[in-house]
Amino acid sequence: MEKHFQDFLNAMDGVTYLVDGAGTILAVGQPQWRNFLQRTGFTFSRTEDVIGANIFELVTGEEVKESYRRMHRQVYEGHKPLISFQYRCDGPEVKRQMRLSLSWVPLGDGEGGVLYQSQILSEVERPPIGLLDPELILGPLAEERNYPIVTMCSYCQQVAWPIGETDNERREWLSPEDYYARGGHSDVRISHGICPGCVAHLEAA
Repeated sequence: MEKHFQDFLNAMDGVTYLVDGAGTILAVGQPQWRNFLQRTGFTFSRTEDVIGANIFELVTGEEVKESYRRMHRQVYEGHKPLISFQYRCDGPEVKRQMRLSLSWVPLGDGEGGVLYQSQILSEVERPPIGLLDPELILGPLAEERNYPIVTMCSYCQQVAWPIGETDNERREWLSPEDYYARGGHSDVRISHGICPGCVAHLEAA
């Protein structure tokens, strides 16, 4: 990646990725990436770990992957010059509101890419919510546990209720706090999906 692209990403606010049409991450804004890792405990420890990775493979949940692919295609193919929306990225002890923007950028020689920029809008500390522990997200560690699977919306972090119900006509989407108030517990594994409200919101973005 040319130095001026890296300098451009490093100077931007928030966590930034430059991604090609196929979804390959070409560059990452390094200072902000390292800062975000420290704040959230994200899986990758160095910026070099994500360069060359496919951004869609870093997303959990097939429905969520497809929503990212759709937005990426719309921007990359020029159907929409910009897609921007707010989402939640909470930690166990932090309520975090963020904004993600996708925009087309020229890379030279007629080629283009998609710039992903994720900015923290607000962070509020709160008592810990075990349901938001990253170790519960489906993966090698979570799969060792024979716990029921809970579906959580990847964008607003509402939880599908009751546990195990897959029909949207018969389930509610609750905040994590309301999930516990209904008798939910933390001995679960998390699978990411999209609630109907966020489906409608993203389709309109």
